[in-house]
This record gives sequence, C-alpha cells and structure tokens, in this order.
Amino acid sequence: MRLSRVLQVSKALLDPSRSIGQIPGRMANYGDIMVADAMQELFSEFNVIDCDLNRLTHAFDRFVGLHRVFRYASLGVVDPDFVKHVHRLRPHSPLLDPSHINRWVACLRKFPFVAVRGVESKRILHEFGFDNAEVIGDPALHFARPRVLPKHRRKRIGINLSQHSHFWNNSQAKVTVAYTQLIRTLLKEQWTITLFSTISEDRCLAEEICRNAYSDRVHLHTRMLDPNSWLNAVEGLDVFLGVKLHSVITAFCVYTPAIMVGYQPKCLDFMRTMGMERLHFRRPRHRLAGGTRVHFSPSQPSSLSMMTLMVSSANSSGPFKTSRSCSTFSALGSCSTSGGLLLLRPSGLVSLRP
Repeated sequence: MRLSRVLQVSKALLDPSRSIGQIPGRMANYGDIMVADAMQELFSEFNVIDCDLNRLTHAFDRFVGLHRVFRYASLGVVDPDFVKHVHRLRPHSPLLDPSHINRWVACLRKFPFVAVRGVESKRILHEFGFDNAEVIGDPALHFARPRVLPKHRRKRIGINLSQHSHFWNNSQAKVTVAYTQLIRTLLKEQWTITLFSTISEDRCLAEEICRNAYSDRVHLHTRMLDPNSWLNAVEGLDVFLGVKLHSVITAFCVYTPAIMVGYQPKCLDFMRTMGMERLHFRRPRHRLAGGTRVHFSPSQPSSLSMMTLMVSSANSSGPFKTSRSCSTFSALGSCSTSGGLLLLRPSGLVSLRP
C-alpha cells in the first residue's frame, strides 16, 4: 500500500459507508481484470481503494485496523480437500493451518454481511462452523448482456486451454493432449475454432496448437486481457469449452452454451450455483446427469468421444438458459450502501487480522 493509499484509507475512516477496499489479484490475468472491472462499475459511486498485500498494508491494519473502515466482506473460499490433494502431489505445497481457519471464522463473525461466490463455498464455511454467508455469484456476472442473440449453429467453437496452476490429479499435460485430439476431430467435422488464453504463459500453448493445426479454420483471439473484446468474440460463437473459470463465465454473460473443464473446485462451485453442473466435468471421473459415473482419462479415445458428444449436445441447445439468473449482485449492491466493503482474495485470508 503506497502512502497515497494510506491517506485514502485514512480519509475513509471519516465516511466508511462510502468506501470499498479491494485486495486485487494478479492483474496480468484475464479473470482478475474482469473481476476488477466489474467491481469498478458495480461500485462506481463509491471510493474504491486497492490495498496491496505488503508490509505497509499490514502495518496499517496492525495500528489502525482495516475493520474500522470496511465493514463487509466478499470472500474467495479455499477448498481444504483440494489443498490436501495438491499437497499429496506436491509435498512442498503448504497445508491449511487449523489455527488460521479458526482465526478467520472468528473474524468473519464480526462482519454483518459475508458474501461468497457459490454454494460450495458456503458449504465449506458451514463445515468450519460459519453459517452466515450469502451466495451472491461471481462479480464478473455483472457483465451479463441485456439481450440474447440467436445461435445459428454454424459450428463455431471457442476453446480456452491452460497448462499452468494446480489441477486435480496434476493433469495439465493430459488435458492438453485431450484438447489437441478434440481440435483435430472438430476440424474433420468442419468446425471453425478460436483459441482463447487468459495468461501469457498459456498464450504460447495456444500459438503452438494454432501453428500445428495447419488449418485456416483455427484462429487465435489476440486481445487476451480485454474483457469487452472477449465478450464480443464469445457472443458470436455457438459453443465454448473452457478450463479457466472466467473464460466460461464470459460465455455465461453472453448466453453461449459453455462446457467447464473442472481443473479446480471453484469451477464446480460456479457451475453448481448456476444450475449447470451437467456441463461440468473433471478427472478422474465425470458424473453425468442422472447419476451415471463415467471414468475420464483425457489421453484415451473414450474421453475424446465424451468431449465431442458434450460439444455436440451444447451446440444443439441454442442460447444458454440457466436455472439461475446472471444478475446475482442485487443483494451485495443494496447492502453496500449502508457500510464499507472489504474485498479479499484467497491468498489474503490468513494475512489480515480482524
């Protein structure tokens, strides 16, 4: 937190009901940029303050107390089962400290309003003894378009892939192999494919796949960090298949049928909250609607057939009609007028005291 930010927060003490503190994520990531832009628009009449997690922020919290300024919290919830899973695969990855969890439960009880992204986040907090969380959806759903454009089913698909971050079963390479096979199959079936990346590291992978496809029907979306460009591009597609959460949320915002590759628990959290769990799958097994369990191994033809079938099914469905409205932020918007709001990223949940 720079000195100018300290002055901003100090002034916010005089009028906390008009101030919002945001601990931002990695701003070279499409998803973080989309969320930050949504926050700016949602609370344009408020004083939005970016509070970077550094020594000055911690010192300010220690001597003044951020809780005196920001009275509401919107949280990202870490799934303890996934943390343990990653630790088993990579022993150097830290486990959750039970004392930190207990401190945060105690901290959350001091807030009159705690908002989370989805039903799974609420369930996890409940298991830790906190029952006062409200599900409001992902902030990026603010960009849901007011109109639904018809889908002409011209076999236009957008694909977001990734080989970075933690995956269930450390399956980055196998998911990439499955995607490469799927692209070959779709080209044989005369699909036009646009590849989307959310971070620069994955842009290199998309470029490589694009080069190796040797087809003028495989394109690369170049404006990687521009939410409006993403929304326009995905709106013109018939189907979207994505790994990263906010690539799929973009499809929801423009009512393009979307399939989520559940690389982390937050993907299921979102799809289940929106009533679209049937279009979510992950390794090592996928549960279809009706409870049928299908083993999923991306390097095998069976999984290729499954993904091809899901793409075909999504393409035949027309514009998305979810069981939950994309306009899920009315509760947060109404409560924010009566008190300050503190927005925390998961990485900061054990760093600031109440």
